[in-house]
Amino acid sequence: VVSGNNVTLTLTTYDAGGNAVTTGGATVVFSYSGGTSTGTISATTDNNNGTYTATFTGVTSGSATTIRATIGGALVSTTPPTVTVS
Repeated sequence: VVSGNNVTLTLTTYDAGGNAVTTGGATVVFSYSGGTSTGTISATTDNNNGTYTATFTGVTSGSATTIRATIGGALVSTTPPTVTVS
């Protein structure tokens, strides 16, 4: 993402059986760590359909930073994406 521009972060939730969750209500928080790219992450929006979104705005260019999410304080276990600010 170019510094000053945005990218949408989306988390789609699934139950223990691997079925997509179709309701909201979870507490989801996005964060980033590692790399030298920096940015800001908006508050998370609960779309009330099992998906949660936030906006990452690039600030400082650098190497890839890892985007993580928690649900109710528990780290999401899927492979996290990265964002590079240029």
